[in-house]
Amino acid sequence: MRRSSRTSAPALQAVAGLERPPRAPIVTVYTKADLGTPRPGVLAVSATRREGLDALLAALREPLPEGPFHYDPDELATQPMRFFAAEFIREAAFEQLHEELPYSVACEIDEFREGAEPVYIRAVLYVERDSQKGIVIGEGGRTIKALGAAARAKIEALLGQRVFLDLHVKVLPKWRRNEPALKRLGYATS
Repeated sequence: MRRSSRTSAPALQAVAGLERPPRAPIVTVYTKADLGTPRPGVLAVSATRREGLDALLAALREPLPEGPFHYDPDELATQPMRFFAAEFIREAAFEQLHEELPYSVACEIDEFREGAEPVYIRAVLYVERDSQKGIVIGEGGRTIKALGAAARAKIEALLGQRVFLDLHVKVLPKWRRNEPALKRLGYATS
């Protein structure tokens, strides 16, 4: 059921089940402003028409205090690049294999040589069974080649340089239920 643009959002305290209102300023934003006429004085954005984004950024910037930078401005993220490479490979695997192996694929970067031209990355895709290994490789290696090409394009865009992506597929039985394997593959366990 679609809400009317004239319907007000419930209070954050009620929606979040908080005992008392938060001390931090609250900015309420209505999305999909292109589907209706928002009330005057309401912060509304439309991603499809890119409307209201400047007002949203101004509203978010206003209550934030000035402070020192905590990270080098040249750093893209707090995670190492090998983390992003593994995530791009996993993402490509999900895009290629989402119906056959939705969550049975994990990726580990074995080697990442940034000083080389092209950047050399050797990665292993782990599956739980031999039959899944065949699915990832595909007939004549077609699936893993397509997966590698998609992942390489994303990694090259991030790094801004050419990448040689060396992909391998290995079976790691029941890795999703094995705490040491989950930890090794970067999944937090409690």
